[in-house]
Amino acid sequence: MEFTAIILAGGKSIRMGEDKGLMFLNGKPMIQHVIDVVQALTHRIIIISNNSDYKKFNYPIFNDSVKNKGPLGGLLTGLENSTTAKNLVLSCDAPYVNKALIELLLFNSKNYDVVIPIKDKQTHQLIGVYDKNCLPILKKKIANNNLKIKTAIQEMNYKIIDANHIDTHVFHNINTKEDVTT
Repeated sequence: MEFTAIILAGGKSIRMGEDKGLMFLNGKPMIQHVIDVVQALTHRIIIISNNSDYKKFNYPIFNDSVKNKGPLGGLLTGLENSTTAKNLVLSCDAPYVNKALIELLLFNSKNYDVVIPIKDKQTHQLIGVYDKNCLPILKKKIANNNLKIKTAIQEMNYKIIDANHIDTHVFHNINTKEDVTT
């Protein structure tokens, strides 16, 4: 299946105090961990960020098309700039995502506009497959300033995939400096 990997790296990193995706984790920038996993699956990778420092990763970078709308705005920007119907959406602060989880989501995405995992009763909206068919709902939500991805998904043709068999570490988000080990 043809798909684009959309890496969201546009967060304000308020708790971290600096750009999370560029922070080093185990010897390399956090975003590089995500890139390394998706490179093995697709050559179509785009980064959503307003920070031009991401140019050093040699993938197209797109600034938010609508400013200050959080992850929903980044998702909108990614889908608007993708060249494929299906899109793997990942956040740069989830550096432990793995091929097994990505393949599970892609495999289940054929008849759905959104496929996200659930692990230990928690859904993960920023680890998922999103179809370009989601654009009208995303635009409507942004126009109404309803910015919760979880709420937007409920208006889409979605599927939640049981990922309880996948290691908990894969879903770990890095949000504070205490979460980072170099």
